[in-house]
Amino acid sequence: MVAHAYRIAPTSAEGGHPEPLVSLVLVLWILLATAAPAAAQSPVGRASIAVGASFLRSEGQTASGVTLDGAKSFAIAEHAGIGPVGDFSFHRYGDFTITSFMGGGRLTLGNREAQIFGQALAGYERCCGVKDFAWQPGVGLDVRITNLLSLRGQVDFRIVRATGQGGPVDSRELRGWVGVSLPFGG
Repeated sequence: MVAHAYRIAPTSAEGGHPEPLVSLVLVLWILLATAAPAAAQSPVGRASIAVGASFLRSEGQTASGVTLDGAKSFAIAEHAGIGPVGDFSFHRYGDFTITSFMGGGRLTLGNREAQIFGQALAGYERCCGVKDFAWQPGVGLDVRITNLLSLRGQVDFRIVRATGQGGPVDSRELRGWVGVSLPFGG
């Protein structure tokens, strides 16, 4: 067992109560769904905000939470864009809270109906009073469901450099999330 395993394993009560997280996701979805229509319809050269329910898996344990991400895409070809992305996630398992703040780059390919993207992020993960460096490659898919919203599915592979008694230890985590994305701007 690696030193980072304590982050998700509970000490007392099993599980957590996802009701506040579900409420937050529903409220944010309603806000996004009632926003003004986006001016442009091209998938590249636009900004987006996405929010969704996420699950972080490490050492055989799964924590549930919420992920929020914001990105800006600059056109490099007719159906391709590249740009910065920021990512915040909050996960809870039992008595433990795990937060991460990351930033990096994203390559987006697609058309008006669907866009696939790959990204590489770096930042930190915080749990139990300890802040560790993390980097996270990932892939995702946005599928337009209305002029205002896209459905997002994303999978990320997070590597956390945890500092233990025997020196640094890499912990590998898998994060999946499903949510909505609101594109805006032109």
